[in-house]
Amino acid sequence: MAVLSLPLTFTNSFWSQDYRRGLEVLYGKLEQVRAAHIFSVALCLFPFFLQGIAENDEIVAFVRVCSCMS
Repeated sequence: MAVLSLPLTFTNSFWSQDYRRGLEVLYGKLEQVRAAHIFSVALCLFPFFLQGIAENDEIVAFVRVCSCMS
């Protein structure tokens, strides 16, 4: 039985297994960079989150004091 052979086209000649593997590695590296970037942004914003929590605590304490006075 003869082996089926497709005519060469861009799709079946350019996208070889090696090329696909290279794209998988590249995509994996891009995902790592994206994850690291998200983590670094979160670290930069962390002090602002802490400041917001402290301000919320101050407001809650103020409201509690005011509600006790009435």
